[in-house]
Amino acid sequence: MKLGRGTVIFADLDPAIGHEQKALRPCVVVSDPDVTVDRRFPLVCVVPITGTPGQVFFTRRSYPV
Repeated sequence: MKLGRGTVIFADLDPAIGHEQKALRPCVVVSDPDVTVDRRFPLVCVVPITGTPGQVFFTRRSYPV
């Protein structure tokens, strides 16, 4: 499976320690695509997406990837 940078996936983040996010959560893939396709070292780095209902944190500004 090829996961490009910026792809949103659902990941099971259990087990968690302390105040870490846990359970099934949406995450953004931040790994280099060349690393994620290497079958000898299958590593995908993700960042959980979280927020508070009713609060909007998105801006209209574009950021380079």
